[in-house]
Amino acid sequence: MQSTPGDQLEQQDAQERLVLVFDEMSSNALRHGAPPVTTAVNRTAGGWLLVVTDSATATPPRPDPGRDPAKGGLGLRMIADLASAHGWYPGDGRKSVWAPMSAGGGAVSRTARGR
Repeated sequence: MQSTPGDQLEQQDAQERLVLVFDEMSSNALRHGAPPVTTAVNRTAGGWLLVVTDSATATPPRPDPGRDPAKGGLGLRMIADLASAHGWYPGDGRKSVWAPMSAGGGAVSRTARGR
């Protein structure tokens, strides 16, 4: 089955969203976390699962709603808008931040992931 130009644009859009979220999660860990920082992109049935870890287990990712947008700090809001879900958990001396991303148009189903 051959893809249509619309399918190709949808795939390109999904890949651009993936790169934006991956970049934001990684840079947040480097700026606000503690070394070592590790990153992973795992293929899933519906897209990708991004996981970024660092050693700052006592520092949860949290948006700063009072921050002037001109000074940055919109990354977590962007992740929330582009990923179908996101979250974090501490374990084994590491903090893991995760976000599933759809491979095509639309979000990965939250129900399918048990959320």
